Amino acid sequence: MAHTFFPVNTMLEPEATAESSENLVVQNSFGKSEDAVKIKPWMAFVGGHKSIIPTWLRWFVIWQIVFFSLLAVMQITNAESEYETVALGATLAGFFFTWTPCHICRSIENLHLEWEQSPIDSVLDMDWETEGKKVISSKLNYIGIAVLFVAYSLFYFVTAGFTEPDGLWFSNQISNITFSLLILTVFLIGGWATAFFIQVSLLPMKLKADESLPPSPWEHHMQPLRTLSGLFLVLSLYGAMVVICVMIIALNFPPNLQQYAFALVIVVGLIALFAFIFPQLGVHQQLKEYKDEYLLGISIQLEKVMVEVKEDPTAENLAKFEQLMNMHDRINALDEWPFNIEQLGTVMASVFIPMGAFIFEAYL
Repeated sequence: MAHTFFPVNTMLEPEATAESSENLVVQNSFGKSEDAVKIKPWMAFVGGHKSIIPTWLRWFVIWQIVFFSLLAVMQITNAESEYETVALGATLAGFFFTWTPCHICRSIENLHLEWEQSPIDSVLDMDWETEGKKVISSKLNYIGIAVLFVAYSLFYFVTAGFTEPDGLWFSNQISNITFSLLILTVFLIGGWATAFFIQVSLLPMKLKADESLPPSPWEHHMQPLRTLSGLFLVLSLYGAMVVICVMIIALNFPPNLQQYAFALVIVVGLIALFAFIFPQLGVHQQLKEYKDEYLLGISIQLEKVMVEVKEDPTAENLAKFEQLMNMHDRINALDEWPFNIEQLGTVMASVFIPMGAFIFEAYL
């Protein structure tokens, strides 16, 4: 990374930087309205894009209707089953798979607006709106569907069409087929959503830094990076919710099949951790480089000012030295990670506590 240093008078005027930043925010706020940014996955259009009913509520109702439809088929056909909880866990997972992409896209919209309104946009080039739309329309989402279809086929084969180990899981063919279609739907939508989540997690790798103009490390410049961290915190917490859904399913599986469900719990948990930690490694590297860049620049200027103070210890030179030292201490105290220990602890707890509870319940 090429080193770029700034004159002392530039680095000694954070107030001027803040003022120009505020002006930039005002200009961008008037230049682009919130309605201009639209990143909508296909799930957002189900039930009416401009419906007065929130998207999450529409999907919650839809999945409850699906579950109650299965119960209605069981009632009409006089079917009995001990696997109703498995169907309930699947519908909850289906809800998170359909609602989460909508929430994440909305978060990307907000991040795009905040990024454009921050001075960091001039030196960390990233069009979140465009990249978000690319993720939605990516063909990799269909690969996710294909992968999960193969996983469903293997699951269907292992259970002999949901008849192992003690006959039909829902006691008659009609109810069993209805349950099979429910599970297949969840797997297919889950494949699309999982591919979407992974691609969103990789978006920070596309950040392009202008090495000739590193951003100021002042606090208001770093806020978009913390918003970015919050996006991946939300993504990983939704992954933890899916872990809980899979755990509910696993605890009600036939004993001879619980190892497959446990493996699925581990995979989903690892994806949730990946979604939080991996995207922020690149941001951490950028912050570390910028911090080192500024500290090196200030250190060189400190050496020059120290010589000036030694040769001419005037009040002006002493004040300049004190300001540089204060700036050095402030920059040195800046975080190199966009997330804090509380966020990391929240993610770890939300993933490992359900997994620990499952192990305790299933094997102890």
